[in-house]
Amino acid sequence: MHEALFIFTVLFPPLALVVFTAPDGFKNLLDWMVMAYAIAVIPALLLAWVDWALSANRLRVVGTVATAALTSVLIVRFMSGVSDDLC
Repeated sequence: MHEALFIFTVLFPPLALVVFTAPDGFKNLLDWMVMAYAIAVIPALLLAWVDWALSANRLRVVGTVATAALTSVLIVRFMSGVSDDLC
């Protein structure tokens, strides 16, 4: 369990930061780092919990990846300000 917490809460935000800021050339990296941790720590803890909860299951990787994909979409929708209105 400790490894999952370390991987998801310490490594996930900076890796997500690299993916999101690479097109901008890493301008304002410190500001982005603070925002990456503020936005990504709760989803990272959720992913760590899912990984731990499915640790005895054969489909552990599939469940964790599905949760990560859904979480990524929700984070991007939140950050881009996409409305849920269908009209």
